[in-house]
This record gives sequence, structure tokens and C-alpha cells, in this order.
Amino acid sequence: MIKDLFAIRKPNFKVILLGYFGLQSYRLFGSVINPLEIFGIIYFLYYLVFDLRKKVDSIFQNNIYISMRNLLLFWSGCQFISDIINQSTIIDSIKGILSPILILCTIRLLLVINKYFNNRYFVEDIFIGYSFNRLYKLLFLSESIEVSLKMGALIFIGFLFFSLLRNIMLRYIITLFLFVISLNFAIRSAAINFFLLFIINLIFKAKDENYFNLKIFPNIFNGILKYLLVLSFFLLSTPLFNYFNFLLIRINPSGDRVAELEKQIERKGGVFTARPEYLSFFTALKDSPLIGHGSWAIDKKDKYFLINERRKPENQRKSDRKILAENCEIAKISCENKIPTHSPIHQTVIWSGLLSTAFFFYLLNLQINIILKLNIDYPKKLLIINSIFNIFFTPLLGHNRGIFPIMCLVVILTIYESNKIRSNNYARIKNKN
Repeated sequence: MIKDLFAIRKPNFKVILLGYFGLQSYRLFGSVINPLEIFGIIYFLYYLVFDLRKKVDSIFQNNIYISMRNLLLFWSGCQFISDIINQSTIIDSIKGILSPILILCTIRLLLVINKYFNNRYFVEDIFIGYSFNRLYKLLFLSESIEVSLKMGALIFIGFLFFSLLRNIMLRYIITLFLFVISLNFAIRSAAINFFLLFIINLIFKAKDENYFNLKIFPNIFNGILKYLLVLSFFLLSTPLFNYFNFLLIRINPSGDRVAELEKQIERKGGVFTARPEYLSFFTALKDSPLIGHGSWAIDKKDKYFLINERRKPENQRKSDRKILAENCEIAKISCENKIPTHSPIHQTVIWSGLLSTAFFFYLLNLQINIILKLNIDYPKKLLIINSIFNIFFTPLLGHNRGIFPIMCLVVILTIYESNKIRSNNYARIKNKN
């Protein structure tokens, strides 16, 4: 009985090593990049030069991949137009235009590698390697345990346990345990992720069939509706959010984040006090809704930066000049700050306009459908739930740039392929009978 409870799945160590070293973060021309992205570009160029006239691999012919590819290329094109109009610097423009291209190239490479290994747990194993990579840096190189947990350590710990331990009941227990730790250290993002994981596994009875719509425009439209619905819920639940902050303070009154939580309660803006970038986002959107402000958009007049800073209680009686001076390395009026963004949708809207966000709304709706309608492995559920959360609240750039949407797309594509094969086999058997 005890042996069954702690039964461990045997992972593929080659895939784990690929995830550990292939997803290492390096800085290149001021941007974070990893080896899998670099080799993804090399593989794509090889395909263009040598394989273009050959038969296209079936893994690149399914409807989801084609839709994602078109939306990513469209996003890149929107960025190109925005950079020309906004006169972005050449280096910034190249990096901005390449952001969606890197995602596309990495997905292509991972699909080819996945086909080579032919491993049902390919996503789990490669993400085990990435989790070890991130945990090493977070737990041993961060300034405190609170910072490590806030930057995602709990999510990676959870993914390791869920990927290796096979017992369902033990997974439930670990989920609740990590949820309690999240509350104790006031890590709201992890608490929400583990709470949703527990509830979804408990309530929703998923199916094996793939019945939901895969077309681009219905998914984008439904993604926009769900995005706005969630934001409206956050706005209406401001009292609940403030009470949640108060509860976190009571649980750990001496924690490192108490002062931050108290300030958020004082501002009385609910979720949006924790993410003040939403305040400047709507202003920046109004100023340039269709073309955005260009790659790595500069806040040339410090307008959007000041919108965020004026909301803070400690800045209520300070002049704009003083606020800017205190937040610049050199005390001067113009800091050349970037326009604040704190989610992929914020970034794409501000950098390249409203139309470029179609990719993330399509991805959002597809992920929600999959998490609620399909029967997928427990660690894949955590990965998708975390990716949905990131679409609302986590920057696309930085150490996790593109990793979560890339891995979720690989999950979605492999699920789609396996379901399609299963459906075709079922149809053949039915026709024979």
C-alpha cells in the first residue's frame, strides 16, 4: 500500500537534460534567449533552404499549428509596421519582431524532437529539466526564500512532484500543502494556481474527445469575452481581494510582504492596486490603439510611468519632478522609462496595437477549453493553469519569456494529434463493424 502511494514514474533523463540545458537563460544583445530558441531558428532556416520542396511533416499540418503559425506571423508583421511608424531603434525593432518568430521556431523544433522521442511524457520530462534549472537559480541565488517563492519556485516544485509521483490522492495532498505554504508566505499567484488546480480536478469531469471549435475567429472572439469577463470579476471583487490581503497579513504578520500588502489595502483598488500597470495600460491603449508605441516602447514624456507612481500613498504629496528624481539612477526629469507592462496582452497592445493580441486571445480560449473539457495529465493541467494566469498578470519577457506559451502549445498540439489518431482509429473500427 505504501509502495503504491509513493510510486514514481521513471522519466527519460535525456529529455530532462534537454530541458535543463536547452532552456538555460542567456543574454544576447540585451535580450534573454535560450539554446532551444537559437536551434529552433537554425532548424527553421535549414527547412527553408533545403526542405521547402519536400513533403511537409504531418505535425505541421494540423489545424491548431496552422492557426498558431498564422497568428504569430501576423503579430510579427504588426510589430514591423508599428516600429516603422514609431521609428523604433533597429536593435529594439529586431528583438520585437523576432519575439513571436522565436516562439514559432521553438515550437517547431520541440514538435520534431517530441516525434523523435515518441514519449507520452515528453512535455513533463522537458519541463522537469527546466524546473530543476529554475529552482537552482531561485533557491540558491536569490536574496531570500520569499523572493524565490514569489518568482515561481512553488510552481516548479509542484510540477516536479506532480510529474514524478503517480498516486492521484498524493497529488491532491501536495496541492493543498503547497496552497497552505503559498498563503503563509503571501504568494498570491501560487495560491490561486493551486486552488484552481484542486477545484478543477475535483469538480470538472473531463472527456477524452476533442469536440471544441478550433477555428481562429470564434476562438479569438471567445477569448476576448473571457478576458473581459475575468477582468470585470476582479473589478467587482475588490472588497474580497482586500480581505484576502488582510488575511495574508494575519497569517504571517512578520513576513517580508506585509508592507506591500498594507499599501495595496490603502489604495482600495483591488487586484489593480497589485498590478498598477493596468492603469497606465488603458491610457497607452487610448493614445495609440491600432499601431501601438513600438518595440520596447519608450515612455518619452514619463506620462505612463507617473500614472503608476501617483497611485502610491507615499507619493501623494510629491511633485512629478520629485517622483521622477527618486526613481531614476540620475536625478533628472526624463528617465527614458519603458511604458509599464505586466502581461503578454499589455505588451503586445502597447508595442504593436490591438490586432497583434489575437494570438494570446486564441491561446487563452483554447487553454480554457482544454483544461475544462479534455482528460489530460495532472502536471499538464498545472502548466496550462499557470499559463492562463500569466496571460493576465505576468510579463512575457524576462527569464520565463515565451517558455510557458511554448510548452502549452506543445501540450495542445500533442493532445490534438493523439486525439485525432484515436478518433481515426475508432472510425476505422466502426466502419469495419
